[in-house]
Amino acid sequence: MSVFGNTSSLPVPIVLALATTLPGLKWSKIVGDNIEDIASRSILYLVVYQQLALVLRWSWGYNTLLSKQEDSPSYDIIEAKTVYQPHRSYSSTSNSSSDEDLEAAFPVLTKVVINSSGKETQPLLAKNDNSYPSPATNILFDNDSSESADSKTSLVYLAWNWLVGVMNPPLWSVAAALLVALTPALKYQLITHTDGFLCQNVTSSIKQLANSAVPLILINLGASLLPSDDPENETRSAHPTELIAGSLVSRIFLPSVVILPSVALAAKYLPLSPILTDPVFILVAFILTITPPAVQISQICQINKVFEREMAGILFWGYVVIVLPVIIGAVLLASQVILWVN
Repeated sequence: MSVFGNTSSLPVPIVLALATTLPGLKWSKIVGDNIEDIASRSILYLVVYQQLALVLRWSWGYNTLLSKQEDSPSYDIIEAKTVYQPHRSYSSTSNSSSDEDLEAAFPVLTKVVINSSGKETQPLLAKNDNSYPSPATNILFDNDSSESADSKTSLVYLAWNWLVGVMNPPLWSVAAALLVALTPALKYQLITHTDGFLCQNVTSSIKQLANSAVPLILINLGASLLPSDDPENETRSAHPTELIAGSLVSRIFLPSVVILPSVALAAKYLPLSPILTDPVFILVAFILTITPPAVQISQICQINKVFEREMAGILFWGYVVIVLPVIIGAVLLASQVILWVN
């Protein structure tokens, strides 16, 4: 909760409203600074921070911090050997033959497996007592096994598996946006060339979808407040009240104690970059620091079926009860810091 705050649906309308109404946001380093420039800079800061937070949330957050816990035991191969049996003759007149006689006709690769508890389990080539093992499916040959192992352990294969395992639709969208931003030809066709086919069809469709982003986020927020009642397939906390209170404190109050004084002192005494003295940057930093938890965390919880009801309580108290006085206090404090820095 302390890492993933709201970076889009809540800060964007608040910062845009303050950029056009709050006095003292003009930057002295820009000649003729006006309301339009102030609003554009605020959106620029928010977009950069939002993309960085999105990548962090859906990579490390989704795959590590909120990864789904698997209940299946882990198996380790402790022995692998090839056992060759001499060929036995079979009589055409015999009424039946044992499984052992049939298995003896083939060189079989036998592997002994234990689970994480150290208890021996069934071998990988388990046989069915009611039917003979099929050589096409149950027999592993040395040559095929070694060739398959060599191909699968190549660096390209491992890198591709890692990339596919880490990536998900939000990260693919960020990668596509970054590709367009870094490719002048694509940027011209999709953005600059307004009369082109791609801009008229693809870009205009994306803009229409973007206009409905905030309403869809609000609908998702309302739906998250009533999770499905399925306790058998959901992980819940033994202390939900303490978890909700601790999450809100760690997201809104604890980061403010460290980050807000650091931003103020850096803007006053450590001018490492001229952006630190921009009043809009200070305002954006203060608002982003005290925003409630990101709504996307509820989506990750619903995907993994963990703490859905606790997340609903966090969203209710964060967005309905706490957000208004906290935002007012952050704006007043940012205004005082801007006057002190200038």
